[in-house]
Amino acid sequence: VIVVAALAGGLLAFSRFSRQDALPGGRVTEAVVVDGPITLVPAFAETPNSRDISALLYRGLTRTGPDGKQVGELAKTWSVDAAAKTFTFHLRRGLRWSDGAPITSEDAIYTLSVLQSDSDARSAVGQAWSGVSAVAVDGLTVTYSLPQSSAAFLSLTSMGLLPEHSLKPRPVTALRQQTDAPTSGPFDVVAADRQHLALDRNPHAFERPYLDGIDLRFYDSRTRATEALLNGEVDVFAGLGADEARRVGSAVNRRVVTGSTFAYAELLFNQKNAALGDDHVRKAIGLAIDRQVQITSTLAGFARPDDTPIPPSVRWATLLGRSIRLDRAAANRELEAGGWHSVGRSRVKDGQKLQLKLTTGDAQPYSSIAAGIERDLAAVGIATVTQNLPADTVLPRLQSHQFDMALTALDNGPDPDIYVFWHSSQEGPGGFNFSGMPANAALDQDLEGGRTTADYAARRRAYLDAQTQILDDHAAVFLYTPDAMMGARDTVKGIALPAGGQRYDTVQDWFVNGRRRL
Repeated sequence: VIVVAALAGGLLAFSRFSRQDALPGGRVTEAVVVDGPITLVPAFAETPNSRDISALLYRGLTRTGPDGKQVGELAKTWSVDAAAKTFTFHLRRGLRWSDGAPITSEDAIYTLSVLQSDSDARSAVGQAWSGVSAVAVDGLTVTYSLPQSSAAFLSLTSMGLLPEHSLKPRPVTALRQQTDAPTSGPFDVVAADRQHLALDRNPHAFERPYLDGIDLRFYDSRTRATEALLNGEVDVFAGLGADEARRVGSAVNRRVVTGSTFAYAELLFNQKNAALGDDHVRKAIGLAIDRQVQITSTLAGFARPDDTPIPPSVRWATLLGRSIRLDRAAANRELEAGGWHSVGRSRVKDGQKLQLKLTTGDAQPYSSIAAGIERDLAAVGIATVTQNLPADTVLPRLQSHQFDMALTALDNGPDPDIYVFWHSSQEGPGGFNFSGMPANAALDQDLEGGRTTADYAARRRAYLDAQTQILDDHAAVFLYTPDAMMGARDTVKGIALPAGGQRYDTVQDWFVNGRRRL
């Protein structure tokens, strides 16, 4: 017995203090929840899973680095003119599609033609490329020209390039359903149907993966996909919500891998409302909300506090040191200073009770978060009536300013350009500045300057000041940025979720075969 115990203790110590080197081979099965039509072509990918899968198969000129800045992918280097209107990319030498054909600048030209085709031009993806022109300077150099300055264009170049030699002979209308074109990512498609997608290692990938392949299985719900992970039907699942992450994290031989995202939730004020036009009221609301309870309870800890409209995952441009701490005594003082006096459990000014409507979508976790905000504000005498609306009705309500407060969730991607949300010119019909705040010339100047230069230092200065302007106005309460969550069996190693939660950015590092060493 003593020998067996000693042997077991030695094995445990070896396992704990050794490291595992990756070896090639093996396959991983991943659960994917079908959130809409699945397409493998990045130009037509409009749902999160389609975007992820197409990005796995087709790499772009750039990708997002750990600090939110773009780094080279198919492109080795690039340059931008002073006006941020001309972008020139130099592709790496020796790149090949999975069928062995070379990747060239003509593939970039062809991809742009697809994005601007009648089949794609009206989509959100296609609209981002509207007015862009491109020329192939030589076989490995492509130059894009923009109709107006946009430093944020660089983040668009993570769009996967398409193989001209394979797809150009086909009608653009048929590309959405294609599954047999050669790829540039670590894997190539070998089989596809409505239930699954089988991928094998791409022999020509410049990022050679350890795995022989990945098998994607499609499920109709997050609950069903989570069950598949827990019962061993699949090895990984990247669509976890907070409740599912709790279950996976407590299961034997399963773990939850988390990463930062570019998404954030905010409580936005409509300053056209008389009460919310009062800075004392807006500031008091921020002081009264317990963000940490929302994170630890409603979100099960799978989120991080956010203090600004540029989340902390965009590390080079986010403003630090402006966190709002829960302080209901200070909130009460602000309300009193604004003339909102306590009458019983209410706040009253000039005979008018302080009562606000809170608009949000009817999906979780937002309904629960809204309920928590309602309780928090009641603690300082602000009466709140929550309106949980169907998701497709919220945006028209915001654009017409038919709301008092709105709980919104945004994902602006890796670039800090927040012009469309906060510039005064974007407040009109169809715009996305819902705040109703008075025009602020200093803020407008920052937002204009931040998008018209490609110099990171100048952009950082502009966006730090823009965030200061927004926070000084108490234009919104920035609540949290959610984690990306991926459940995995312990047998799958090397998984990491980089900034933005793009799990496939590091898929070449996943492995199931390994050798332990001290």
